[in-house]
Amino acid sequence: MASSRRREFPTGVIMDMGSSRDLRLLPISDDGLAKMKEVIAGLAQFTIPADAHPDMCGPGQSVSFGTRVIANCDASDQAICGVTNAVYERLGKLRVAVAALKITPPDMLRQDIGIRQHLGSTRVHEEVGQ
Repeated sequence: MASSRRREFPTGVIMDMGSSRDLRLLPISDDGLAKMKEVIAGLAQFTIPADAHPDMCGPGQSVSFGTRVIANCDASDQAICGVTNAVYERLGKLRVAVAALKITPPDMLRQDIGIRQHLGSTRVHEEVGQ
């Protein structure tokens, strides 16, 4: 399984809503995030940059859930090892094509999101030391 944080701003949905009404970003407390993570383990706190949207007064705390690569549990270890290795080997090129990966550290590829990792993926993560 691979993971990245989505950090592309402004998002289309927010821009669409903001074109017809005023929006206000509500902060998420550490306690609020902890409660949310009880339900969705892969959530992480994220700061939206102050210049992400028009009329933002400063940076805003938000919650992020990254992109995931999910495979069938019945997929062969060899196939999943191949996919996971390909992500590691091509991470530099993927960062050019996918904005969210530009600031994603390699250790985030193994982030625990509350779903059991495929054994093939786990093996590759262990081999590369992540």
